[in-house]
Amino acid sequence: MTMFSAIAIIGGTKLYKKGVIDFLGALGLNVAVDFVLRQAAKQLLKIIPIAGNIVSDAIATARPMHWQKR
Repeated sequence: MTMFSAIAIIGGTKLYKKGVIDFLGALGLNVAVDFVLRQAAKQLLKIIPIAGNIVSDAIATARPMHWQKR
């Protein structure tokens, strides 16, 4: 709850239960859309014989590397 309070204070709004639920819903939606679009791009690229596999593997490798830099 402290994280939500800090975000609300920074945003200049009051903390309400509905606001927390909306925030969590938006967060989940962003993660789901990111996953779906990434998987779709990888599968579409595999249609191209050799280059598609290389690019698809690069996409699959780039995400965990991005998480490690955080």
